[in-house]
Amino acid sequence: MKRFAVLVAVAGCQGGVPAMPWLHGLDDAVSSTGISEPRAPADDVVFDCGVAASRTIELVADVAPSAGRETIVASYSGGVSVFDREDHLIAETPGYPCEGSADELDVVAFGRAYGEPMLALAATSGGYRETATWVALFRTGKSLEPVFTGVVETRADAVISRGAIYLFPGGLIHQRPGGRASLWRLDPGAKIYVPVLPEEPHDEPLVSLR
Repeated sequence: MKRFAVLVAVAGCQGGVPAMPWLHGLDDAVSSTGISEPRAPADDVVFDCGVAASRTIELVADVAPSAGRETIVASYSGGVSVFDREDHLIAETPGYPCEGSADELDVVAFGRAYGEPMLALAATSGGYRETATWVALFRTGKSLEPVFTGVVETRADAVISRGAIYLFPGGLIHQRPGGRASLWRLDPGAKIYVPVLPEEPHDEPLVSLR
């Protein structure tokens, strides 16, 4: 636990995203919570999702190797799409399965985790009485590769429990809401975070869920 305390202290001194207070260690971050006009055609709507699940957030950032900044368009049910400066689709990921009326994408952010470019999403799943907020991390470049997903906040009626994700060179610590911390390392081959000392059931990176 002393090792965890040292790593958390180091990560806590690094950058963060004001709109995403659970995530620590993302430097030079830009974020958006704003609504944009949907780009997907009407027949792409997921009809078993709540209205908020299709709420679209747009962020402009330099996330790809090509010159210029790209436009990131994301929603809970529609997933993430990245367009280049000529409005060509260059990368995308699928949306997430709907669970209740509270399903919604909250924040889209982009920054660097100790030099590595990273896209972060914060979303909430659930219904009127119980919800879970989670953060998904993606490696960016010519594609979007999911590297970690973890729950960072839960709500059951009026009871709220908060956790956090602390990035550090070569790994991260995931503090589950109301639970213990777990240590993860960045696998150099697969380029995803894998558990080293899991003390709670862990969340797998979310890939194709629909």
